[in-house]
Amino acid sequence: MQDCYEYVRTERKKGQSLSYTFIAVSSNAVKVIRKCENDVFEHTFRIGDVVEGRTLKKFNFKRDKEHGKSVYVESHEKPSSNKQSLANQIDIIYEINKTGTTPVEEDLSDILRDSTTTETEKERLIKARIGQGDFRTALITMWDGCAVTGIKTKELLIASHIKPWRKALNSERLDPFNGLLLIANLDKAFDTGLISFDNNGQIMISPLFTDAEAAGINSSMTLPVMHKHKTYLKYHREHVYKSG
Repeated sequence: MQDCYEYVRTERKKGQSLSYTFIAVSSNAVKVIRKCENDVFEHTFRIGDVVEGRTLKKFNFKRDKEHGKSVYVESHEKPSSNKQSLANQIDIIYEINKTGTTPVEEDLSDILRDSTTTETEKERLIKARIGQGDFRTALITMWDGCAVTGIKTKELLIASHIKPWRKALNSERLDPFNGLLLIANLDKAFDTGLISFDNNGQIMISPLFTDAEAAGINSSMTLPVMHKHKTYLKYHREHVYKSG
């Protein structure tokens, strides 16, 4: 199938000339080669990959042939759009590879550069950011297992924040009431806004999360909510949860 779909798109970004070559490796995989002067970067996108919070579901070749722009991609979280063209997606991946940093690493760098915090405070914040230290210990004590399923195997539990780290004050980052202890599938779904919880602890499943059942997540799940959780959960529902 590699020979039946290949073309080059050229454009200018930030004063530089870039070209993108799209090669359909199969119906489930597309290789994109990004060239900027002497800098060449390539990446193969596959169904199921997660890029910028979107789970790739389907490649749209026909639309591209009609519009002559890029290979578009549909995802579970958002419909196909120009912003989801693979040219834009590979730019994101290129920048991540170029800097060599992840969002967590960027947050840790910010902590270390902050001149307003003491070394002790920095240590606590770093451990809280990576879900370790006093923050994780407090969540284990509070929840005694996964807050939703009750699973107690510590190796399977992830300590994460309800109000995202980047949006929280230092005091909120260390507040155990701004934390949930969840197994991986629930943690990822919550972190990306595919699920949330109301003030009674009832799970809210985004209409965009069409395969929640396959991920082991269902509408009967609940979370024991205490009063101090409610402000953080409200923020999550209003700013993180994908309502449609």
